[in-house]
Amino acid sequence: MYKGIKIIKTPNDIKIYNTRKQGLEYREITDEEYYYFLQYGFRTGVNRVLKSTYIDQIEKINNKIQEEVNSRNNKKHYDSLKHRRETLINKYSKLN
Repeated sequence: MYKGIKIIKTPNDIKIYNTRKQGLEYREITDEEYYYFLQYGFRTGVNRVLKSTYIDQIEKINNKIQEEVNSRNNKKHYDSLKHRRETLINKYSKLN
């Protein structure tokens, strides 16, 4: 396991899972991401998967912020969402 990416060797092949998606279940990476691992290596592949994961999480938080502003208008929750988004953006920018 490295930065949330888990590699499992089965008797017939090798599976790569992203542990940062879907909470308790590990989700297998896409064929495009497998290709990226084969072409550019392990660390570059991990960075590629993490970037796409961070982008997905940032988009979800942006949607939650819009919902918060349009419906509940709870200042504490809004601030916590902004803080989480800022943290993810910093993690994403450090990968470059």
